[in-house]
Amino acid sequence: MKRIKLQQVRQENKLSSILRGQMLYLEEWALLERDHSSSLSGAVEALEAATLRLPVTGGARADIQAVKEAVSSAVDVMQAMGSSICSLLPKVEGMNHLVSELAEVAAQEKSLLDECVDFLATTAAMEVEESSLRAHSIQLKQGRCWGSEKSINSGAVAVDFGQRNPT
Repeated sequence: MKRIKLQQVRQENKLSSILRGQMLYLEEWALLERDHSSSLSGAVEALEAATLRLPVTGGARADIQAVKEAVSSAVDVMQAMGSSICSLLPKVEGMNHLVSELAEVAAQEKSLLDECVDFLATTAAMEVEESSLRAHSIQLKQGRCWGSEKSINSGAVAVDFGQRNPT
């Protein structure tokens, strides 16, 4: 039990240190996610605006230069987003590794807790059996004493332990 408790404390400490180390990254991630979301919605709006301005029916004409500038602007935004995402990739991979470790620790902890539950159930059953055996042993000892007294006092040869009452 002490070894299991020690292992559980170690795992809790490991989990705590992992989570403490990740809190800064999670807070940074929220800021980056907001910036990314803002950039992405800006790119979507720019593409929608450029696309919606193009007439698409019956011999319509478009200003090629304006379309080129709108598409170039959208491509620039997408490239900036791509480089931003590429710079975040190592952090995300590191986070993924740590989350995998955390999942392993949690699985091990669950396994150990299940094992503890099994041990506790076994221990409880063994305690009940031990109490029963002790009571039976005491009854047998008392029965022998009563049987000896009965034999000496009355000359009886057999003693019925099942019906003995010490009072």
